[in-house]
Amino acid sequence: MRRLTLLLSSFLLASAPAQAILRVGPGQQFAEIGPAILAAASGDVIEVATGNYAPFTLDRALTIVATPASMVQVLPRLLGGNTELRPPAGTTARIVGLRFLNPWPAFLMHETSVTSGTVWLQDCVLEGPGPLQRNGLTVRNATVVLERCIVAGFGISNGQLAGDCNGLFAENATVTAVDSRFGGSNTGFDLSSAGAGLFVSNSRVHLVRCTADGGAGDWTCFYPAGAGIHSRNNSRLWLADCSLRGGARTCGTGGPGLDHQGAFAAELARCTLVGGPGATVGPGILGPVVTAPLLGLGATTMPLQIGQPYAVNWTTQPGWPAVVLAGQDLAAGIDPRLVQPALLPLAGVQTFALLVGDPLGLARLQITLPNAPALLYGAVWLQPVSGLAMPLQAAPAVGGVIR
Repeated sequence: MRRLTLLLSSFLLASAPAQAILRVGPGQQFAEIGPAILAAASGDVIEVATGNYAPFTLDRALTIVATPASMVQVLPRLLGGNTELRPPAGTTARIVGLRFLNPWPAFLMHETSVTSGTVWLQDCVLEGPGPLQRNGLTVRNATVVLERCIVAGFGISNGQLAGDCNGLFAENATVTAVDSRFGGSNTGFDLSSAGAGLFVSNSRVHLVRCTADGGAGDWTCFYPAGAGIHSRNNSRLWLADCSLRGGARTCGTGGPGLDHQGAFAAELARCTLVGGPGATVGPGILGPVVTAPLLGLGATTMPLQIGQPYAVNWTTQPGWPAVVLAGQDLAAGIDPRLVQPALLPLAGVQTFALLVGDPLGLARLQITLPNAPALLYGAVWLQPVSGLAMPLQAAPAVGGVIR
């Protein structure tokens, strides 16, 4: 562990961030997030204090982070406007600890979308509007990486999942997530089918230690309940250590846990898939699935904090080697040496650790971050690969912004 800590120290300190920090909040440089973005240069950090803020457009590679123990809420405004996250292609934007909410069922609505580049979200909440078949998060032609997030239809602000929309909608996208929750929902406002926890089309979706719940069917019993995950077209699914549940229905059949209509079989490892309740319980699985030796996680992940321990327990096969790669940026792509999406760019990636799965299949990593203030708001991502033959299995990247 000491050798790994020293290696991480040299890796981070050799390229400590040299960004400017712009502060948003009462009495700070900026009253809103949007003007701070316009004043920032690529690589800068926007630090946001407790408060309610207007939706914004993020069109550059910045870090937006809530201050410690703060409640930062992005809420709709009278004149409308959506939150658009679109860093340039080939770059990464990082968002930590923000809550994108829609607290009113049919008034002052806004959506959150990712439409270019890569967006990394950690400890965030994303809630869709009530009616109009909108989503908690929409991802098109882009990559989103989530860690410890909630993405759901309308109702989070009111203590429930209830709103006619999907949690996450992905089209021609790459989505990876760990320790995150997705929920579809239905308020019955516009009498359409309930949302799925995730609805994906022509996308690659890689989930570890996630839950996905389908929305409830509408009160007329005419429209069906939603699926935990609904996928179609050329979508690829890799699900490890996940729980999927179909939505409930007051009459008829409950929703399916997984409704997979993709061209490729979904690959599953250590997952629970159940249908939702109804007059008839829904099916756990629709569509082709196979069991695969996917990497997972044996425990909840934790944030990276200066001077604090950091531990990850990946789940692999007993005796399998696991190589942990480290990088300071994300760049999703297809690497023929890996089964799942590659998330670290080849340039600047280092081999950080070599682990071996114990008799339970756990590959354990524990380090302590350097107690160096210069590292604040820097970033490091860890992505393990494991296997005995090519192509290797990969897990989603974890880590992110150092706080």
